[in-house]
Amino acid sequence: MKTSISLSKYLFSLSSIILIVVFYWIFSTIQNDAWFYPSWSEICGGIGKIITSGEKMSYFGYSFLRILFTILLSFISAVIVAFFYVIFEASFHFFKPLILIMKTAPMAILSVYLFIIVGSKIAPFIITYLFITPVFVEGLINAIKNVPIEIINELRITPDGQKLIIDVSVKDLEYYTNVYLDTIQIDTQDTFVESGPSSEVAYTKTIDGNLKSIRLELGTGDLLPALNDNLFFVYIRTKGTPAANT
Repeated sequence: MKTSISLSKYLFSLSSIILIVVFYWIFSTIQNDAWFYPSWSEICGGIGKIITSGEKMSYFGYSFLRILFTILLSFISAVIVAFFYVIFEASFHFFKPLILIMKTAPMAILSVYLFIIVGSKIAPFIITYLFITPVFVEGLINAIKNVPIEIINELRITPDGQKLIIDVSVKDLEYYTNVYLDTIQIDTQDTFVESGPSSEVAYTKTIDGNLKSIRLELGTGDLLPALNDNLFFVYIRTKGTPAANT
């Protein structure tokens, strides 16, 4: 079933490309204007002339490198914004107005002004940068937001057996806006009960404030028994009220 669905997707994509090619061929034939609507044979002939001309290929290569450099610069800028978002989520609100301006600015008018102000050599760099950077930023931010919490969170004992790592967070969903971490409790095989945390847990921590995530690195100095010789049952409790659409 999955193979047939994938094949259908490819067939639909291929048919769409063929349809575009056919429509352009019909349109260029009707218009019969090689300057604005060259035929496919004229397009292929033009590409062939560029490839066989060393001078034109050098111009093409230079233009390609300029575009590549601008795209790389845009990507680096987006990575920096995403880095600040990861370490301090609220920092994105500083960049958000700038991204919004870059997205909504009338590029045609702005391009004319840039060509007048900075000239034809630098303007294409700036225009490309302003056009691509918001796309990279939004793509990276959305990718970070959609990383499953199960991948980020940790519950493990370090290889040297010295630390118990507990990294937990509330899912970033709209209906969990008013839900926060409350307590972390740990039972061992000696205190475990099927109904949940026992009345004699080996470790408990009450989380003050309205925290959405926390990371603990616990050792035997935190009143835990030896990490290599015991089983640990970790319970996470939350506080607050989920939204009604749950």
